[in-house]
Amino acid sequence: MIRVVTFLWNDPTYRWNPYFRYGEDHVRRLFASVDRNLSLPHENVLITDRPDIDYGANVRVVRLWDDYRHLPGWRGVGHGCWVRLKAFAPEMAQIIGPRFVWMDLDCVITGNMDPLLARPELFVAWKDVHPSTPYCGSMMMMDAGARAKVWTEFHADPERAMRLAKPFIGTDQAWISACLGPREATWGPADGVYNFRAEVKQASLPRNARIVFFTGKHDPSMPELQRQHPWIAEHWRAA
Repeated sequence: MIRVVTFLWNDPTYRWNPYFRYGEDHVRRLFASVDRNLSLPHENVLITDRPDIDYGANVRVVRLWDDYRHLPGWRGVGHGCWVRLKAFAPEMAQIIGPRFVWMDLDCVITGNMDPLLARPELFVAWKDVHPSTPYCGSMMMMDAGARAKVWTEFHADPERAMRLAKPFIGTDQAWISACLGPREATWGPADGVYNFRAEVKQASLPRNARIVFFTGKHDPSMPELQRQHPWIAEHWRAA
């Protein structure tokens, strides 16, 4: 069984807050889409600082830890996503499960996910189109603890890790890229995983699309994007 994980936490400094806010509706729509498009045995897991909300019977809730949650964001703007690095710790086998994939809330699942999540590698990450994003934090799959050094080396010396991460875009994904080097397995357009802003916004939905991630100040909840791209509303739904 694979655990499908997403994160939800409140960050008043998030730079895209004026455009959209993540909430329980995003969670319900994501996991409803997972259940529609994944036939492999799976469990939906939400890691959140809002554990008292009812997210649905198909969701197991795990309380978000606080480790490095308030470290600065990329280029010092707001807070980063450093808190997610603890997912690389070996104890996540007991907290989440022995194998899991994490997915950001800002995605639309448009096709069958089985080929993506049936991959056998110990670690797989989405490779975004930007050359400074070797491994994008929007989607990563791993055996729990398989790349434990991402957590242990950061935890041992966060300031050093943050310096080494600077050549790359982002926070947690920048350190993951710096720590693991260039040879990890990835998903990309050939697998049906796309970046909306860079690859889909000015075009039709690719025929092989399975997941489209809305990075930056775009989000599937935006009515203007749904009007321009009817496939968003078709697939981004809770029922």
